[in-house]
Amino acid sequence: MNALRDRNPPAEFRLRFTWTTGFCFKCEEATQVAEIGTLTVDKATVTLAACHLCAWRLERQHHRGSLLH
Repeated sequence: MNALRDRNPPAEFRLRFTWTTGFCFKCEEATQVAEIGTLTVDKATVTLAACHLCAWRLERQHHRGSLLH
């Protein structure tokens, strides 16, 4: 894994989302976040938002995982 690339999502990645001030569900930082999905538990649904770095890392993990199957 390229650590520098993981810390610097490309501009194209950032342009795919609408960013707003909020809290990242993964790193719990108050920063610019994008909605990346929802989670439903016991009929309650919450929206998950992630910062630039966490969203980028999640996408890369998902992509790598799909290559393994």
